[in-house]
Amino acid sequence: MFGINVVAVLVAAAASLVVASMVWYSVVGGAMAELQQQWRGAPAGSDRPMIWTLLAFATTSLVIATAVAVLFRLTGTTGLLPSVGLGLLLWIGFCATQWIGSIIGEDVPVALAAIHAGDWLLHMVIMSAIIGLWR
Repeated sequence: MFGINVVAVLVAAAASLVVASMVWYSVVGGAMAELQQQWRGAPAGSDRPMIWTLLAFATTSLVIATAVAVLFRLTGTTGLLPSVGLGLLLWIGFCATQWIGSIIGEDVPVALAAIHAGDWLLHMVIMSAIIGLWR
């Protein structure tokens, strides 16, 4: 598929989901819930089953890992430092700028945006390292 290592994509998606989402939010989840309560008046996702949230996050991780793998293939990126460097560039170009837009355009609290930006930084670094090393 697109000349990419499908196993690396699956492992990168799973690893980023577990480490970036589950571990990250187990550390900062209390602060995030408190900030969301203050901002929205209710915790995020409180009106839907957790399984849908997990499926949505798994799907987005898989889509992003696939896109990273295709980009790495097209650019010939391999090795730890080049891969993590490109992952950081992707985070700055897409993830960080998205949160700045949310802060300015939707009045998302800076602390809440920083929590989510940290999550996506971990996603991008983990995916990029795995995919770049396992091409």
